[in-house]
Amino acid sequence: VNATAFQSTGLTIVAGSMTTHNKDVIGRICRLDLSGEVDPSFNTGGVGANGLIRALVVQPDDKILIVGDFTKYNNVNCYRICRLNANGTLDASFTTGTAFNSIAYAVTLQPDGKIIVAGNFTNYNGSSATRIVRLNANGTIDASFNTGAGLSAAGLKLQLQPDGKIIAGGSFTTYNGATANRIVRINTDGS
Repeated sequence: VNATAFQSTGLTIVAGSMTTHNKDVIGRICRLDLSGEVDPSFNTGGVGANGLIRALVVQPDDKILIVGDFTKYNNVNCYRICRLNANGTLDASFTTGTAFNSIAYAVTLQPDGKIIVAGNFTNYNGSSATRIVRLNANGTIDASFNTGAGLSAAGLKLQLQPDGKIIAGGSFTTYNGATANRIVRINTDGS
């Protein structure tokens, strides 16, 4: 298990590399009911993600953003990021195109619905995105978030501060060319 989060109902979303829970096939993500059993109404299509889920975040509307090493969810292409409806089905309104060209390790959600992702990627849907990117709520890249040269190596963790600034941690030693030994705080505009 790499990630857990609660939906507004109090039910727990659990994701990682696991493919079963108490003999139930779960496809690397499931929802547990209040007794800890797999909630059969959470519908991953019987397949779920075809690779490791590294992180997740539940939106206020109970939709679930997942990131990781996968390239498909329920046999539909979604390259290392996708959004699920509250019931576990793929949210087709979240359009990412070719998405990330390498692993996404961390995801966080801003109060305005924008999504910040860190990882080892250098490209998002054909645009340069050097290991950190901000997406609009619909999955398109937010061009107003200017990270310049970005992170020099993988971004592994993200934390959003109350003032909107972002703390990123990972194996990097620079951010946009400035020394940042494995931790950096980023302004809301990406500087």
